[in-house]
Amino acid sequence: MVANTSIIQDTTLYIRDLLINGITDPSSTSRPSDSKFCMTSFPQRTVHYPLITVEQLNFRDVQLGISTQQSIIEIGMEINIWSKSTKQRDQLADSTYNVIRTNQLTGSAALTEGLFDMKITNIFNLDEEGKEGIHRKVIELKYTFLT
Repeated sequence: MVANTSIIQDTTLYIRDLLINGITDPSSTSRPSDSKFCMTSFPQRTVHYPLITVEQLNFRDVQLGISTQQSIIEIGMEINIWSKSTKQRDQLADSTYNVIRTNQLTGSAALTEGLFDMKITNIFNLDEEGKEGIHRKVIELKYTFLT
């Protein structure tokens, strides 16, 4: 459950775990044991592609009234899909989108975590130039949380 005292960490870990359990790693048979497919930050160790990272992007807290400590929190998250191929990047982006979308609409696991009103706010490419460049798709999304 996402807790008021650890909302950023809990939301990040929740989305990471959702993606780990919902997306098949296309290089699971060749991935080194010290490498992970989905993480909460870009790794400090050797990178093996494809890779998905989940990070908190922004945070907005609006108090519900004068005499209350309760608030509505909007927490922005960023999912990055890194790959050596645009085809693989886009396939993983589709899988990521579908895992997030179906979890919100049919799985209701996000609701049991206290996260609701998921919105994809932006999806764009940030590719490096050249034949050896890494292809990156950024998915920005937002959840609402009530304290």
